Amino acid sequence: MTDDADNRTEADPDSRLGGDSAASTLSTGPTATALLGLACLGVATFAAVTSWGALAGSHPAYGVVLVVLWLIGLGLLVTATLLYRRPRSRSRWWSVAALPVVLLLVVAVYLRPFPAGDRAIGIIDMSSQPGSLGLRGGIRVESTPARLLLSPADSGETSIGAGLVFYPGARVDPRAYVTLLAPVVEAGHPVVVVKPPLGFALLDIDAATGAIEAFEAWSDADAEPDRWAVGGHSLGGVAASDYALQAASAAEGEPGPYVVGLVLWASYPASSLAETDLRVLSVSGTSDALTTPAEIEESKDLLPSDTDFVVIEGANHAQFGDYGDQGGDGEATISDEEARTRIVEATILFLDQLDEPD
Repeated sequence: MTDDADNRTEADPDSRLGGDSAASTLSTGPTATALLGLACLGVATFAAVTSWGALAGSHPAYGVVLVVLWLIGLGLLVTATLLYRRPRSRSRWWSVAALPVVLLLVVAVYLRPFPAGDRAIGIIDMSSQPGSLGLRGGIRVESTPARLLLSPADSGETSIGAGLVFYPGARVDPRAYVTLLAPVVEAGHPVVVVKPPLGFALLDIDAATGAIEAFEAWSDADAEPDRWAVGGHSLGGVAASDYALQAASAAEGEPGPYVVGLVLWASYPASSLAETDLRVLSVSGTSDALTTPAEIEESKDLLPSDTDFVVIEGANHAQFGDYGDQGGDGEATISDEEARTRIVEATILFLDQLDEPD
């Protein structure tokens, strides 16, 4: 009997090694599964805790991603326990499910939004107190899952001009633009800030249509603009450009509000608007390293010949919002206050001109 065992070992010298290898694989399968589950729970929890304000103020899609990730993490921990009891299913499950889960982890980390600054949050919190912003009369703010609606607090005493539908930059908390847009509203121009899914305006280019309809349903009749502009910051400006290209000519022939203008903050279009009748404002900064002065210059041919170009010396990309520094951006050489004042002034002047006869 001993001789037979020795003979089997000699005939299959790798059998013992193979068994050890399989045992090693099976022992690490549950561990790796548990670690992946913990990573899912950790990332989802960390993102929710550190971005809670931005989650509450943005489109719910990213929150859904985090909930799904948390549930997957919980499921992985349960699965890791079961793998210890069913060793033959370990490697088979791991090879099928690990990759998409890891990809979801990467996406969840990447999609974390830039949260709005304290001033922007403060403006929204004080919006029910007319005159508390140091402006002319305060603003009304209504937040829904799809958009922020802003109008003068007392539309009866404020002359209502052209409205603006605004698309945020990629992954930026939509509330971060209230700091700059509140004075625009105070000047008599209602604003709707859309909340794009997952923070990418290109995922909902047609959001302006629903934004205008929602504003009409929400506001007083005397606060409804006759004309609208669409606009946006960075990638949001690209989405706004696409919408303007599609909607301007069609809306022109229809009763009610229609799109006549485009406002680009540190942005430029992906397609040519040169042959349209749109009035366009382009505001950019010389210290912007994400939408560079060279890119603005190269894209001028995509815009109408009478486009208003406003270049702010020393302004960078993040100063077009109120969300802190942004990786890869240039170093601003002017203060946030000065940059924002010039951005706001240019925007108000442009919207005022949209009410003038063509």
